Parts: sequence; C-alpha cells; structure tokens
Amino acid sequence: MAKRIQPAQHTWVLILLLISAYLLTACGAAESPSATAQPSSSPQSQELSQAYPAPAYPAPAYPGPEEASLPDMATAEPSAPPSFPGKLVYNSEATGPFQIYTLNGPDGLIEKWLQTDSQAFEPSWSPDCQKIAFSSGIGGSDVFKLYTVQSGEQSAQLLATEAGVHYWAPAWSPGGDVIAFQNNRDQLFNVCFLDSAGTELGCLERGPFSNAMPSWSPDGSKLLFTSNRDGDWEIYSTDYPPSNDVVQLTNNVGVDFYPRFSPDGSRIVFAGKRLVDYDIYTMNPDGSNEVQLTEGVQDNTTPTWVGNDQIAFSSNRTQDWELYLIDVDGSNPARLTYQVGKDQNPAWCSAD
Repeated sequence: MAKRIQPAQHTWVLILLLISAYLLTACGAAESPSATAQPSSSPQSQELSQAYPAPAYPAPAYPGPEEASLPDMATAEPSAPPSFPGKLVYNSEATGPFQIYTLNGPDGLIEKWLQTDSQAFEPSWSPDCQKIAFSSGIGGSDVFKLYTVQSGEQSAQLLATEAGVHYWAPAWSPGGDVIAFQNNRDQLFNVCFLDSAGTELGCLERGPFSNAMPSWSPDGSKLLFTSNRDGDWEIYSTDYPPSNDVVQLTNNVGVDFYPRFSPDGSRIVFAGKRLVDYDIYTMNPDGSNEVQLTEGVQDNTTPTWVGNDQIAFSSNRTQDWELYLIDVDGSNPARLTYQVGKDQNPAWCSAD
C-alpha cells in the first residue's frame, strides 16, 4: 500500500556515485555536465548532428540478450501480425542509430516517422496524436535536447536545451500544454516542466536524491515518477502543479521503473527488477494489488498501455530488443516487431 511522505534526506552516497558513474559511461562524457545557461524559450528548426548510440536510461546496464524462453514468440515471423486498436510510436535501430517509427495496430504497418542526422529516442505523443516530443543528441559535450515534430513534416523543432545539461524522457500532458521531462543538473536527475513554447515552468522539489521518468494521469492532475529518495528506485505520485505532498506507491527490494496510468486511471503498469531481470507489473493507483505479468530469463521493460486491456513492452528474449503485446492479465503474449536492432520505448495513441 502507498505511504504518504515528505521529501527527506537520506544517506545514499553510494547510490549517487553509481548513478553518476553510469551516466558518464553511457553518454561518453569526459567531464561532468554543469548548468551554465537557460533553456531555449522558443522552438526553432534544427539540424541534428552526427549519430552515436543512445544511452541506456538512468538504470543499471541491461544484461546481454538471452536465448528466447518462449519459442512461439521469438522465432519465425508470423503469417499475420497481432491486431490492436490505435498505433504505437517507438525508437528503433532498424536503419542504424535510433530513429522514430510508428506501428499501426489494425494492419501492422510500420513506418519511419522522420529521419534525422542523429539519433532520436524516447518519443511521446501529443494528445491529438499529431505531434511527438523526443530527445536527441550524441552525449558528452553534445547534450541531449528536446524536440517536437509534426506528423508529415521532415524538420524537427528544437523545444529546449541547456549547456552542459541533458534533457530527455519527455511526457506530454493530456491537456497538451505542458511537457514533463527529466534533466541531470548537478549530476542528479530531476523532473521538470515546459510549456509548448519551451519555457520552463519549474521542477519537482529535490533533495540529495533523484527524480526521473515522469508520466501523467489521464486527467493531468497527477504525476507518476521514480525516485531513489528511499535508498533504491521506487515509484511515487504527486499532484500537478506539484506540491510537497508526495505518495510512495512501491516499496520493494530492487528497482521499479517506467510507471504508466491506464487510460481509465484504474491501474498502473511499470517495470520492476526484483532479483536479476526486469518484469512487467501492474498495481492499483494507491500501490495495492501488485500483479506480475511476465517472467523468465530475459528483461521486459518500457511498458505502455494499449487501451485498458493490453500492454505493449520491449523485451530482449530474442537476439535483440523487440516489441511485444500481452493482455492485462499477462495472457496471450504476441510479438509485434521483427526488425534488426533494438526496438524500445513504445508509446500508444488511440487516434486513427
């Protein structure tokens, strides 16, 4: 069950050192980033620079791929892809460094959303499914920046950047007027907010701990995020606009990441690492009735709801990361993608 807390200071020097070391390794940074400039206040057309591999998220490095434990999901391409309502947007290495693709649920048609000169990853739909927000950048001194792009357009618009600070993990609010994201000012992750013009609207209150991976409730009144304020990564919620009243929803040994409300607000899906591998779980909005949906010797991460009855996620149960679909009770698993390279970070939209 959830417990209500106030932000508090904890002894976590080892956690901070591990996270900071991992970020520097993942981004290829020679020096620690520091905040020296303000975010851009207006969007502009932007050419993206030379491509390098995107970083893993602020998490332990994923283990190497395992042989498939479910052969029916992992071997030959099916004669017909599974059908689902709406469409998914995700990042894929199908043509090299990460680019943004869409997967149409009714017919299984996969299309590249745009081609950049750099990698593009972690897409988030606008409420009307006509735009996406995403992050792009090489890493190191070339920081991750936030962009938006309109459907059918080839030129991405720069939304926000800051010298020496990485911006990523955008999450578009249901009202379309706010984008939550995370940055790494002061070498700690925090969740901050932008309006549609790229003007920063403030951040969650943060002590000597990190806040990351924001997502919204269906009505935009609540924000889910992960934080290591308790000594390991757990899932929390707060009101929006944010207050000091923070509710802890999980309390497990290990890592709980990527929380997402169902469209009707009745359940939360997330990825949890209890022992060795990440698996998909659901729980009630108050943290009760936790249910494990996947298991096996592979990682299952970055879940997203497909309506209220299905969940799409990324798994390395084959030789690389592919997208899969399961029912909300964990039944009827089906493989969605068969592309070369990693397919990760799906986000669903109900629009045609």
